Amino acid sequence: MRVRKFAVAGVFLFSGIASVAVAPVPPVSAAPGDGLRAIDSSSSLTGACNGIDASTASWTWAKPSLEFSTNGGSSYASASGSPWGIVVCRTTTPMKQYWFIIGPSTGSIKDMASAGQAAGLQFRATIPTRTGDTTTYVAGYSTMVSYVEQTGSALVEAKPASLSKINMDSIAAFKNRHPECASLDTSTINKCSVVKADEDYVATIIQHVGYTDAALNSMEETMRGLWVGANVNSFQISMSCSGGTSGASAQPTQDTVTIGGKTYTRLPSGKFRGPDGNEYTQDQLMALSGGSTGGGTSAPELKVSMEGTPRFKSDGVTINRGSLKIFIPSPIATKCFGTSTSSLADIAKQLTLTRTEASEGTSTPTFTSEAVTTPVAGVVVSVAEMTFSNPDYILKSLLRAASAGSTTGGSTTGGSTTGGSTTGGSNPSGAVATLKVAGTKATISVRMAKAGTIKIYRKLKGKTTLVKTVKAKAGVNSTVVRYAKGSVYTVRSSTGKVIATLK
Repeated sequence: MRVRKFAVAGVFLFSGIASVAVAPVPPVSAAPGDGLRAIDSSSSLTGACNGIDASTASWTWAKPSLEFSTNGGSSYASASGSPWGIVVCRTTTPMKQYWFIIGPSTGSIKDMASAGQAAGLQFRATIPTRTGDTTTYVAGYSTMVSYVEQTGSALVEAKPASLSKINMDSIAAFKNRHPECASLDTSTINKCSVVKADEDYVATIIQHVGYTDAALNSMEETMRGLWVGANVNSFQISMSCSGGTSGASAQPTQDTVTIGGKTYTRLPSGKFRGPDGNEYTQDQLMALSGGSTGGGTSAPELKVSMEGTPRFKSDGVTINRGSLKIFIPSPIATKCFGTSTSSLADIAKQLTLTRTEASEGTSTPTFTSEAVTTPVAGVVVSVAEMTFSNPDYILKSLLRAASAGSTTGGSTTGGSTTGGSTTGGSNPSGAVATLKVAGTKATISVRMAKAGTIKIYRKLKGKTTLVKTVKAKAGVNSTVVRYAKGSVYTVRSSTGKVIATLK
């Protein structure tokens, strides 16, 4: 399992946003170092700490501490002397992160076993940061509760979650255990459709707090305060957000850029050297990342890409199921998924989520989206159940889809995303429509301000036919229709009024 696999791939963004405002946090009951364990071979899922172990003298600033709750976070107690402990490492390569694992205070820390499933059990880790470090996002394997930035520290609350994982001890050993991946090379093996897990954890918490020790670039500024929690083998986060800017060129300003798990390093000439030894211009990197080199009108999106998560648990029979939780702080929600006049509640109601997987196409998973005010204001998106191997979960907004492109004649054309083209449209009645294409299937999602009947027509080779009549409810209504190249869909109200034209 690669616990550092949070390369923020293809994240090229426009102007930054304000820092996240936070609500008061209950006082910490633990002293520096409470619950802290030394990192050993049983502590790390990828070997020894590739950086500074918080339990050593090399960690010269305040020590991390751990608290636990047995009542779902209503109150906390210090983990000192308790059955629980934490290991913490500050890394600089391959990514700048404070990673930590919470588990038993003695023995292997990886799995809390059945004790980690106790009702109400929850943990809060306080991770002091080194002078000069600024925390950005949090990502990891657990059931996330909250992430709060404070001066010089990050507070992360999480609940244990089960985890079925694969072990990347070596490529050769991995392929020997998983012959379904034997034909893949190092550049594609992350996306192998692994059949079964190497081992299962009953309950664990593994988290990563991203940081920078330089001035925040636009990517880091825009993602600051974001957190993602998922009990999957490995995942990556990517995000695009133009902030409504038109005609501008989003250029990477950082010294290294990670795209698709590969790192490109800036040269004095301004170009970037790739892992293949070739040099790439900024525009070429933009193209590799799926971004736009000349501004553009595609709707912003946040994508969580699962990698190498096995379809079955280690017994090869039980379906491996996971969950996903995303928190979008208020500034990100407003800039990337709303408008200047949108409330958080409005933004939450207008979010869409699609699941794209190479062999299964695109579908619309069941999810919830809720505006929250504490401990940090924002929007929480939850997917209660996921199955695998390597799906992408792509979050967009109908608010932004309707305004992302040039609107004429009641239709709006948006950008593109993995699995097909995305277009959106709106009409004065408040209905908004989007289209997702995957192979021979098209998913049309229509958000209605109120319930009513809608009709979907397809025009192909000059012939128009009615393909679906939908009794739509207030909110988002998704339906799947057949797709052929060149199809143009028109969504009409029961009175024949055009809601959107989609192609």
